Amino acid sequence: MPDTGSPVTRAAEGLNRHRFSVKDVERMLKDGVLDPAARFELLDGEIVPMAPMHVPHAAMSLAIAAWFLERLEAPLKALAGVMTVLSSHSQVDPDIVIYRAGAKKTVAAASVRLAIEVADAALAKDLRVKARLHGEAGIPEYWVIDLKKRITHVHRRPGTGAWTKPKKVAFAEKLAPLFDKRLALRIDDLDL
Repeated sequence: MPDTGSPVTRAAEGLNRHRFSVKDVERMLKDGVLDPAARFELLDGEIVPMAPMHVPHAAMSLAIAAWFLERLEAPLKALAGVMTVLSSHSQVDPDIVIYRAGAKKTVAAASVRLAIEVADAALAKDLRVKARLHGEAGIPEYWVIDLKKRITHVHRRPGTGAWTKPKKVAFAEKLAPLFDKRLALRIDDLDL
């Protein structure tokens, strides 16, 4: 692994590691062990740095968040880049989260109706690790927008921690969330 100047480790086969909880991370942030300005997620107990966000990613995230903000009806709200607690050992930072109002500091999994990731550099992590964690948390719907292939991977109705096979929807096709089929979005129509 190239030296990036930051304290990052990769899991070594067969070695036990400490599994951090959301409370551990909150304590480390409060005590100054972790930098509050650092971008990271807690994925099944491991602190994982997030890739930097580039212009195409940021533009897509903002356009989708704005689209939903203009159309959602109470009690639903949309936020971009807010921590969402999936379990006691997983806290993620989806690009957009649609949730029932009432969150104070973080969004709880039980209030999430739709989580959306815009993916370029982290596509594999979003489709494998984070999709599994969202499914295990019972999130009813999880979209991964693949900027390079111009498709959205739509995960719906998790079973016992697993999704049925995700549907692939091209940017030119309409896509509506399960919670309101009237909110049909065609990503190609967004002003990017």
